[in-house]
Amino acid sequence: MNQTLADLRNGSNRTDAMKDFLDLYARVGRAMQTQHLGQLLAYYTTDVGELGQMARLGQYTDMVHRLRRRAALESARRQSRQAPLQRRFSSTLALTYCPSEIRI
Repeated sequence: MNQTLADLRNGSNRTDAMKDFLDLYARVGRAMQTQHLGQLLAYYTTDVGELGQMARLGQYTDMVHRLRRRAALESARRQSRQAPLQRRFSSTLALTYCPSEIRI
């Protein structure tokens, strides 16, 4: 049986910036993430309760695989012509990540 390392990343954004953030993610971010990280298991946003929350669930074969893919994504982000657009949300977006090996 193959095991998968689940990678959960949580973020929050000002509610007035969420639509613009999601539009930018749909235009630029998702394709870049999929290219370098592989297919997402899920991407969630809130529409009730505490608004402006999001969660991204990715999958890797192990921690080394995760580290290699995350490094490739960061390198692509630095070289991207879209970087100024991404920086636009740096003051409104707060990401948290708790590394853990959750095997599914």
